[in-house]
Amino acid sequence: MKKYKWITCLWVCLLSVSGVLLTACDSDDKDNSVSLNVFGPSPALRGGELRFIGNNLDQVQSIVLYGLESTTIEVTDITVVDEREIKIIIPQDAAPGYVTLKTPQGDITTITELTFSEPIVLEDFSPKTVKAGDVLVITGDYLNLIQEIIFVEDVTVDAEAFVSQSREKLEVIVPFEAQSGKFRISNGAEIPIEIYSEEELVVTLPTITKIAPSPVKAGEVLTVTGTDLELAAAVRFAGEVEAEEFDLNENNTEIYVIVPYEAQEGALTLITKSGLEVESTSVITLVTLTDLVISPEVGIRAGDRLTITGNNLDLVTTVVFAGEEEEITPDSQSETQLNLTVPEMAVSGEVILNIANGSYAIVEIATLKPVVNAYSTSSIAMASDIVFSGTDLDLVTGVVFGNSSPVEVSTNDPSTLVVTVPVDAETGNVILLMNNGETAECPVLNVVAPVVCYVVNWQTDEIYAGDLLIVEVANVDKLTSIQVEGNTAQYIREGNKLRILIPSGSYGEDIDLTFVSSNGEITYKIEVLQGGVVETVIFTGPVEMTWSDGGRVHLSMSDFENLTAGAILKIAIEQNDNWGQIQINNGSWNEIVFSELGGGTLTTDNIGDKSVTEVELILTQDILDNIRGTGSEDAIIMQGSDMTVTSVSIITGR
Repeated sequence: MKKYKWITCLWVCLLSVSGVLLTACDSDDKDNSVSLNVFGPSPALRGGELRFIGNNLDQVQSIVLYGLESTTIEVTDITVVDEREIKIIIPQDAAPGYVTLKTPQGDITTITELTFSEPIVLEDFSPKTVKAGDVLVITGDYLNLIQEIIFVEDVTVDAEAFVSQSREKLEVIVPFEAQSGKFRISNGAEIPIEIYSEEELVVTLPTITKIAPSPVKAGEVLTVTGTDLELAAAVRFAGEVEAEEFDLNENNTEIYVIVPYEAQEGALTLITKSGLEVESTSVITLVTLTDLVISPEVGIRAGDRLTITGNNLDLVTTVVFAGEEEEITPDSQSETQLNLTVPEMAVSGEVILNIANGSYAIVEIATLKPVVNAYSTSSIAMASDIVFSGTDLDLVTGVVFGNSSPVEVSTNDPSTLVVTVPVDAETGNVILLMNNGETAECPVLNVVAPVVCYVVNWQTDEIYAGDLLIVEVANVDKLTSIQVEGNTAQYIREGNKLRILIPSGSYGEDIDLTFVSSNGEITYKIEVLQGGVVETVIFTGPVEMTWSDGGRVHLSMSDFENLTAGAILKIAIEQNDNWGQIQINNGSWNEIVFSELGGGTLTTDNIGDKSVTEVELILTQDILDNIRGTGSEDAIIMQGSDMTVTSVSIITGR
């Protein structure tokens, strides 16, 4: 028996209704009434699908068709696509006539009759095995109605591309995208009649019989031997690397493809023009780096030039030294030699040679280490200088005595290094630090107490600028002065206890505190917190006072917004031989009255004499209100004559 599948070309008209179709419902509820808008195809084929489209058709219970010899056929096997579409398979004994849908709300009968078409027949096809470009011959009946040949994965050939077409025979060229499987013919209607072939069409695929050479080097030509290779659209290597450009021989039995540098070892796959994949049974092996020798191998330091010899070194893309995070590129390279410059932070260990496909090779190096052969003395006092003698000491960037803090050093002399022993040094091994993070260990050094004045007990936990630092010291008889950040500091001595005044302006994490003795000095790094008194410079001159623009000082309102009463306005001035004055106004050019001045003008008379260089004025609440009440961006405007303003600052915390 011939087997065919159909779908029709004709939609049917809107339907009339036989029976009661409407149901009562509230205006806010969803409309649940069943209605039919269209059905088809008509003409239809027995054994094919009949579709119904409308509203709430999922409520249809059965569908009644006319049968042969004036009978009726009730179909209850209904496929519900959704509430708007249902479909059934037309029974073989169905006859032309009206179709009735049975629903809980009543029957719905079509206005037009269902009719049946003479069937399109797909009888046979040949050849059963084809390849892209071959002509496929299809035989049957009513093939003149066919508009499309549809291969697997919906690869479609339209009638315009048919080689020939008649009622009983159709010829079509198999497209390159065609795959094996059952194909179908279609009349191309909106609801089409489609008939599947009973047998599967076998579409020939390319084959791979040989891959050569093996091993192969990236960048060189690989030959893939097989059959029907013209069907290949791309060659995919392991590592998901595809090559879409390749050459074919005349017989389509050999592909010549350049091996991508990113390709990995493994099976090779041909991607056909139909999207299928054909994988080789043999695998590709790749040429890699061999017989590697690095020179020099030991005694290496930053900036040295290394040479690596071996095979296939032109495959190397980047190099990574132990201790370095960043990859570097070779200075120069060939197939047998590669030249490198040792980076700054390279350490002893692996040198990794990377290849584009993710593989790599390793050679190892040992960096040069400084060596101390002798100390200038076997026992050294803290805060004293000691001389190291040895080799390659110019590599040293720091020295650690026992568990002390590192001492930074620098020298261009590879044989001699002078180091000041820190005040927290301990007896033990001396460790040399290198810029690349490596270390070298030296013999034990005996560290003793310093001969200069030094701290033995810090009695102040937190140190504030402007406050007293209390320490207990040894060798106080040697002390000649104390300096903070290079400036002489005041102190009071009480036996071995010192009370040191830290200047109000000296604060930070690394403040130098130096004890100067008659026989040397010792410096400590201390953290000094900002004290309670803070002076903030809000204007820097100099500006020679005049009564016009260019000789005025404008102080911004933003510097006065958060002040509280009692803050000090400090004006630094220079006077000349003439009688001078500075008028102080708010942003609205109104005089600000300061009690210290007896008004709003600073003059040579009311500040004393011409030796005065600083004037401090108290900002009372009334004065702050006066300044802030103007709405101006200027808090204070100064003008005058025969005086120069060098700076203005605000002091808080007194």
